[in-house]
Amino acid sequence: MVEILTVTTHKQGLVEFTALLEDLVSQAKIDSGICNLHIQHTSASLVIQENADPSAKADLENWINRLVPEGDRLYTHVYEGLDVRVI
Repeated sequence: MVEILTVTTHKQGLVEFTALLEDLVSQAKIDSGICNLHIQHTSASLVIQENADPSAKADLENWINRLVPEGDRLYTHVYEGLDVRVI
């Protein structure tokens, strides 16, 4: 079974899509197996973390923004321009 799950974003940041993925797997009516995810974008990443407390997401976003600041002169991949950062 191959399905495409599209997650549309309008800004830089972490996007919760667990419910969308759960619905897709549920509709497949499969009792057990492996779910492989492939992200078709050069600057996207997949992060798996707990989300019981919203501050965990905020802490991770703040840490990533400090680790990899937007617009750093050392970056060579600038074809798509700066991401829109909304805090």
